[in-house]
Amino acid sequence: MVFRGKPSKGCGECRRKKIRCDQIRPACSQCLKSRDGRLCPGYREELALRFCDESNEVAHKAQVKEVLKLRRRAHGSVNPSDSSEASSGSSSDFDGLCLTSLRNKSSICSFKGSSLPGAPGPSVETQGIQYFLANYVTSDPDLCSGHMQNLLSWKTTQSKTLQVAMEAVGLAALSVRRSNPILMANARRQYALALRMTKSHLQDPAQCKQDRTMTAVGLLGFFEVMTCSSSMSMKAWTNHINGSIALLNLRGVDMLDSEFGSAVFIQARSQILKSCYQREVRVPPIILELGRRLPRTPNSSCSIVNDLADSIYRLCELRASIRDGSLTDPYTNIASLLELDDAVVNWGAERSSQWDYTIVFDSTKPSIIYDDAYAVYHTHWIAGVWNVQRATRIFIQEAILAQIDEMLAQPEPIITTLDPQSQRSRSLAIICETAFDICASVPYLLGHDKRYDEQLSSPAPAVWAYFSLPAIYLAGSTLGVPQSMRLYVLGRLRHIGHSLGIQESLMMAAILQSKIDEGKVEELEGLPRQFREEMGRSVEESYDKVCWDGAWEKSSQNEEQDPECAAGGMYFGGWGQQVVSSG
Repeated sequence: MVFRGKPSKGCGECRRKKIRCDQIRPACSQCLKSRDGRLCPGYREELALRFCDESNEVAHKAQVKEVLKLRRRAHGSVNPSDSSEASSGSSSDFDGLCLTSLRNKSSICSFKGSSLPGAPGPSVETQGIQYFLANYVTSDPDLCSGHMQNLLSWKTTQSKTLQVAMEAVGLAALSVRRSNPILMANARRQYALALRMTKSHLQDPAQCKQDRTMTAVGLLGFFEVMTCSSSMSMKAWTNHINGSIALLNLRGVDMLDSEFGSAVFIQARSQILKSCYQREVRVPPIILELGRRLPRTPNSSCSIVNDLADSIYRLCELRASIRDGSLTDPYTNIASLLELDDAVVNWGAERSSQWDYTIVFDSTKPSIIYDDAYAVYHTHWIAGVWNVQRATRIFIQEAILAQIDEMLAQPEPIITTLDPQSQRSRSLAIICETAFDICASVPYLLGHDKRYDEQLSSPAPAVWAYFSLPAIYLAGSTLGVPQSMRLYVLGRLRHIGHSLGIQESLMMAAILQSKIDEGKVEELEGLPRQFREEMGRSVEESYDKVCWDGAWEKSSQNEEQDPECAAGGMYFGGWGQQVVSSG
């Protein structure tokens, strides 16, 4: 071990600019207050920098010295000056190349907890798997409330394909997080290898029906999300989604014979539904069939998720029918969409109290918390499911607004009981309210909860931010939301991309930025808090009817203490939410 001295504790940007860093975590004040809006790159691990394991370098130099000695013996004696010149010339380039390679393999992708400070770290590929398992695989007794939990037993399957695919995804995320092109090159090499191995499995009639083959296809699609930088990446992701659908058609109901297979289907279904509502296409029949065969125990996680999935099926069917001209009557379409919206609002009406969430007010971190309030949930998975429900409502209201425009564009006015302008105002209000609820979930999804920690708590697994990415982007790009919300979402998307290594989030941020710059997003007049108070007054009359037991009394107590906080709590829409003032 070689002692390198005491390193600087400042963040990377302050060290580069040679200015004093206050070392506040997770981001220093110098970066947060910068006019150019730069992101704080974070801090180095001090212990890992103080000592360096140079065993490989020393061993390599000894080997080079031995080679030169053997070469001198083979060619006869040489004078000392020639020997010195040969040593400095012939070995320097070779030695420098090898040292560069060793440093790249050992230091570019270490992460907290991977190894003891100063000890030889695991290989690049091993670190990729460790990062992937730590951030994108969660376990839960209920099949529906985890994410890729089937991969926790990947070693028992002895699948080299799954191992290589996980290495590719983990290295890709680390590469984006650390802005390291060498890691990305390693990730793409592992991806190409996993692609070849999966292709060989698909050509085998027996292996193509195995759960691990289906899982590998899903991981390949996940890699395209982690490295998404253009429309070609999304096209490749769609191709992998279509591959998953083809495998499900091949396997049929046998897919659900094992717990492992059921978990694989649930994970594949979430990605397939995401693809369907983004492209406005119908859900494949095999998804509907297998979804109906999943267990629906009352009040269980799977039952609640399946109920929400049923509404998404209907939304995809309606949007696809409107798009291909199967449904042409705007009034009938609006009626169907309103009926579907009622079903989504009343989704899981018999949910347990664990689905309640608490509103916490905190004005100390405006860059992290939008409009001084955020929601705390029982689990990150529940927060993600809530955001799927909210995104579904926004899609429904956007479709209603599009049908209202179709109705008003008719050469002859349609005589109906529906007031188009009144419905347009209601839809815009619902969109804005729902977008606020999505923004309020973001701090918790990223690990912030001031009730227990004055600073950011340990980050939540990156999978939950990834799970809510479509909803977060929708909150910033949909109709009618304030410019301040769009800018907040823009900042959070960039943060998720850089800090969690999700390239798709950075692409979403770039698209949103271009829309803002080009003025392609519609504004709704009024400040967020004013709008929130108006919504609170309109909801107050029926609030006690839709909230869970006990929530209304808690809101009423807060209203006596702080009417503004109580109005804010009502705005954030929840069922059974509690209001807590903080900071």
